[in-house]
Amino acid sequence: MKKYILILFIGFTYWGCEDKKEKSLIGNWKSYDVSYDFSHSVPENNDSVTNIFKNGTYIYNFTDEKLTIYENGLEKEEYLYYKIADTLFINFVSEYFLPVNYNLSKKLTLSYPQQILTSSTGDELGTFTFIQVFKR
Repeated sequence: MKKYILILFIGFTYWGCEDKKEKSLIGNWKSYDVSYDFSHSVPENNDSVTNIFKNGTYIYNFTDEKLTIYENGLEKEEYLYYKIADTLFINFVSEYFLPVNYNLSKKLTLSYPQQILTSSTGDELGTFTFIQVFKR
């Protein structure tokens, strides 16, 4: 009887130590939703930009070190990135890595920091933040 109890104990210990499947950023993520928060009036083209993103136009493909963005199935841009905890540091502009918070649940949520919006002539129009949501 003691042998059976010992075998059960070892079995339950092993079963309890099994790795739980970790959610992975790696792979393709299809654009699903986006929301903007402006510190000023909403730009005229905001609705069209939002609708294009919601229609799954964009695929974000993450590898271990690279983010490739596809638009309508065609490769648009490629960026280096690294991650620390729940923040991605994405190399959108030359040597600067933009910190972007991310959350993985059933969906991928990217929360971008506050940025300055300028006109085509360079005039500052205010600031904005935005959140992108993707699904597999």
